Amino acid sequence: MFRSARHLQALQPLQPLLLRTTSTLHTPAITKTLTSLLSDNDPSHTHKSKVQLSRDFTHIYTKILSDDEKLSTLRYLCDNYGADTSSLSALIAKTATSTTAALSQKSAAVIRKLSTPRYEALFSRILTDVPNGMETIVSIRSDLRRLDRKAELKQLNQDLHQQLSQWFSSGILELRRITFDHTPAAIIEKIAKQESVHPVQSLDDLCARLGGGMRCFGFFHPSLPDEPLVFVHVALMPSLTSSMEQIAEHRSSGDSDGSKENDAKAAIFYSINSTKDGLAGVELGNFLIKRVAATLQREFPNITTYSTLSPIPRFRKWLLAKASLTDEFGFENEMEVFGTLAARDAFLSILALDPPPRDATQALINVLEDSTSPWHEDVQKAAVLKPILTKLAARYIAVEKKRKRPVDGVAKFHMNNGAELFRVNFAADLTRKGLAQSYGLMVNYRYYDSKIIEKNHSAYANGVLILSDEIQELIQK
Repeated sequence: MFRSARHLQALQPLQPLLLRTTSTLHTPAITKTLTSLLSDNDPSHTHKSKVQLSRDFTHIYTKILSDDEKLSTLRYLCDNYGADTSSLSALIAKTATSTTAALSQKSAAVIRKLSTPRYEALFSRILTDVPNGMETIVSIRSDLRRLDRKAELKQLNQDLHQQLSQWFSSGILELRRITFDHTPAAIIEKIAKQESVHPVQSLDDLCARLGGGMRCFGFFHPSLPDEPLVFVHVALMPSLTSSMEQIAEHRSSGDSDGSKENDAKAAIFYSINSTKDGLAGVELGNFLIKRVAATLQREFPNITTYSTLSPIPRFRKWLLAKASLTDEFGFENEMEVFGTLAARDAFLSILALDPPPRDATQALINVLEDSTSPWHEDVQKAAVLKPILTKLAARYIAVEKKRKRPVDGVAKFHMNNGAELFRVNFAADLTRKGLAQSYGLMVNYRYYDSKIIEKNHSAYANGVLILSDEIQELIQK
């Protein structure tokens, strides 16, 4: 039911669209209204009236309905305006038994029409009839991803994803450089708020990220001109970078004379953020990286290295879980953790325990999780832990798989995009977030020329990960 009398009074003119119970919309009134909106054969509704119905529906959905009511609305659309499966099955059966080619060709057009979910017409009308209609459709898919926990509306989600992939294809998107001098303040504010990989700490920090020796680019859609859909921060460095500390020092020192940019040999993509959950799965980030790389190549022909400095968001969680298991899903033995007896013995020696602990793996976890004596502040401990953690991280990214793909989402994104897993960097992000995610480790994914990228992408599609010699050596230990 509506949450207040005021809501009900405000919607009185729209009763045909809204009459329902709290759990369903299955009433003659709503059926009649949506049929009028989606049918081309109803003479009682003019184009003008349908435009108004589209706008009314959008206003109610986005401004008034609760989450439960939104889910009921979407469920009703799926139940009543999906593909006409009954007619489709009958026609396919009839066509299959026909020997007349003309009948089959004629039926093909009908089959295509019957296969198209009728709710697609609703989204088309919203797109053309409603101001900010694209934003509404993106928000509807975001609601689907958030509310449909049982995946009951999987087909609707897939259909919306397919349509949005067409509407947000790379040729339509506009690439903009974000600067303090030329970008509206409202857009800069959105970028600052939605930076999730390395949160902005202050106004000075934001200024440095957009200053000399640095770049920030975003993709924009003509229908959403003030909304950065995805954006990336890039550091123009003298060489391949192995830590966020190096990037922070680089950007904080400024580049008033442009010498850093002119001398740059490496473009380091250190943060990429998508801002619209409704566009999840739409290929934006991969196109952005390639477009930005091409733009930088034209501006700075001396840059020869294109690489990320990427987080490993779930490495710590994986290691803790793996170490806690004693069945086939855990580590088989200590050598799988430490790599060599020498590495294990070196680790045990820094504990200075007599007798040494029986469970070296658990002792490792205890050291890593000890907040009273942080391992990364102890030079000796850090030196001993470096080969152990880098090997484990390489294994996590390159060996731990699900359906022949890395379980790590960042690795999956970049390697599907044609990048090479190049290097694991120790003590690369010692912020609280970096330690909590991956004990401070980060990864370089290298991007080469377009031919190599395409070759790497094809290999990944066949279940083959492209690994540098350094990574291969780590996982073979």
